[in-house]
Amino acid sequence: MEYNYHQICEALPYRPKLVESLAENMKAKGYLDHEEIVLFEGSILDGRHRYEASGIAKVEPQYREFVGTPQEAAAWVLSTNIENRRHLNNKEIY
Repeated sequence: MEYNYHQICEALPYRPKLVESLAENMKAKGYLDHEEIVLFEGSILDGRHRYEASGIAKVEPQYREFVGTPQEAAAWVLSTNIENRRHLNNKEIY
């Protein structure tokens, strides 16, 4: 199944080199089950890079649905990606 990206997801920086790196890792190790792609309102809320990498690597990703309001979804994405600094550098945060 193909998914679009939620506007909350699209507000974060996109990193093509990260997609390439993840795809290479997935080709070697498969998809890591604990790195689920999070869906909200029928679109990808979190996991855009993993989603694209899984397509390149031809592995089946894992999905889960975010349950909450749009405000809660936005707060969760910010917490996951900025406060925990998963993929962002200081220039992208401030």
